[in-house]
Amino acid sequence: MQTVLEVVKKILRQIPDLKPKMSVDLICPETRFREDLGFDSLAMVSFFYELQDLYPSLDESQMLKWKSVSDCVNSIMVVR
Repeated sequence: MQTVLEVVKKILRQIPDLKPKMSVDLICPETRFREDLGFDSLAMVSFFYELQDLYPSLDESQMLKWKSVSDCVNSIMVVR
């Protein structure tokens, strides 16, 4: 069974438009979306919709609070 962090990494690998600034293999819970991955608003929305396909209960309002990968993972854990 994949952990939520592994699912996040898999999505980042599969979507060529996201183009994180660092290797997906180095992503950890403390990785920040804007500062470390270089995500702008459009990248965050694209990433969110990919996650929402897997976790339909995930609410868009949660995404606005995400600063780091751990914020994302915690949101998913709540709706899972």
